[in-house]
Amino acid sequence: MLGSCLLGACPSLAVGASAGAGVGAAVSVTEAPADGDSHRPHVYLVIVDGLDAAWLPRMGRLAALRASGACPVTYPEATAVMPARTNPSHVSLLTATYPAAHGITGNKYWDRRLGTAAASLESATAIEVQTLFTVIESEHAELQTVAVLGKAKLGSLFEGVEGRQLSPDALWAPGGMGIGPLAMGPSRADDETVMGAALGALEPEPDLLFTNLSGLDAACHLHGPASPEATRALDVADAQVARLVETLQRLGLWERAVVVVTSDHGFTEVRPPPGRTQRYISFGEELARARLDGLRAVSDGGVDHVYLDGPAAGVLPDAGAAAGARLAAARRLALRIPGVTEALYRQPVSADAKDGSVLAVAHPTWRLGHPRVGDLVLIAAPGVMFGDPPESRENMFLGNHGGPGELDIPLVFCGGSPRLRRDAAASGRPSLADVGATAAAWLGIRAPRHVDGTAVAPANAGHPIDAVIAP
Repeated sequence: MLGSCLLGACPSLAVGASAGAGVGAAVSVTEAPADGDSHRPHVYLVIVDGLDAAWLPRMGRLAALRASGACPVTYPEATAVMPARTNPSHVSLLTATYPAAHGITGNKYWDRRLGTAAASLESATAIEVQTLFTVIESEHAELQTVAVLGKAKLGSLFEGVEGRQLSPDALWAPGGMGIGPLAMGPSRADDETVMGAALGALEPEPDLLFTNLSGLDAACHLHGPASPEATRALDVADAQVARLVETLQRLGLWERAVVVVTSDHGFTEVRPPPGRTQRYISFGEELARARLDGLRAVSDGGVDHVYLDGPAAGVLPDAGAAAGARLAAARRLALRIPGVTEALYRQPVSADAKDGSVLAVAHPTWRLGHPRVGDLVLIAAPGVMFGDPPESRENMFLGNHGGPGELDIPLVFCGGSPRLRRDAAASGRPSLADVGATAAAWLGIRAPRHVDGTAVAPANAGHPIDAVIAP
């Protein structure tokens, strides 16, 4: 059975599978809901994985709901977080913070402690800020929380870790973490199955339900974002969003509901860089050809993280003049490669370097100042991807994401709750961290803190979107 409770002790979760279905078809929270604030909305966060902002008009059913008034507020271009990858965006949403605070700086990174291979950022132990689930379960146990996730790795990100994070009351995700990232089997579940499991959790009514629909993401990776397969996957995702809205209306839950439909990143067709035949740039191979040693390259789609290797690495200028010189040489090399648009130091390579070559100076809104980020960060041109290591399965993708060109995502607010303003002026570009902060405000919970209990710096925290919150 693919549907599973990923937390060892999870008595409130029931997962059922009909004969021949192969995947858990229903999730139910068996405890009765506690009496609570009658004005508090029930919040449903729906991520359509890989939904580019430009594709929103192609979601006909969602467009009809918007026209009917069921979805009164739309931000056509909200923003994901950098890198524009699944893991950091989901964690930003569910911690209401940016990667500089929560530490999920991509889908993978170079673990300096191991020093042997790129490590995946797919564990709840790596998240350095409390999730919304942790805040609710520790301080508002009367609220019911559910996560129904289309990717196994997201189950690992949001499971409970003793003394660090608490899982939702019910957590459903595919199993079989060992299968490759594109397998529509043990590591993924199709959108119809995921939404079926989410709908099975509506009675009794959850206060916070989070779900990820990953079919569009898989189709765009495998076949390209302009492919017929991607078009069909977009139609399926559109149907599942409409299915959720229609079910909430039919069950009489609509007048208390706020449904937020958004994405974790956009998409681009992968093209060979200028003057090359392969569809990716391996900066690790470029470093080897240039005989620049002591550096490790780890790619994350349109971003490449270049790390100083060794125990003194990661703190500049303390790592020494020689380390700074290696990084400077790597930067010069990168900027000579067609398809590389930027090469930015995470920290100044000298005590007084504060120019536009430093990440925080060039892109302060990215909020990527975390030690897991590469000492040098390379940015690819739209449609160009990095491929380190070169044997990565990801290098076969026909579509990918990760760079600033894939930050644009749609943000649609639906629901009948009086706490959702229906006359909101959708101006600005809210981020996923802001969406998480808005959900917290609707639920009446405090902002998440670092897991050690300290407050998150305001610059690294999302802020409620006041325009959509009615008093």
